[in-house]
Amino acid sequence: MKHRRGSFECVFIQLSASGEPVETTIWSGLQKGPPRKLKFPSDTDLNRITSQLNQLF
Repeated sequence: MKHRRGSFECVFIQLSASGEPVETTIWSGLQKGPPRKLKFPSDTDLNRITSQLNQLF
C-alpha cells in the first residue's frame, strides 16, 4: 500500500484461512476532494466506521 500525504484511509486487515492477509477498505478519502477536508471522514463516517468495527469483534 502506498502512503498518500493529505488523505485518510481506514482499512481492516485480517488473515485468511491460508494465512494470507486480506484487506477490507472501510473508508477511503483517496479519490475525494478538493477541498482537502473531504479527504478525511466526517463525524457521521467515523460513527459508521466504529459500528462496523464493533460488529467484527
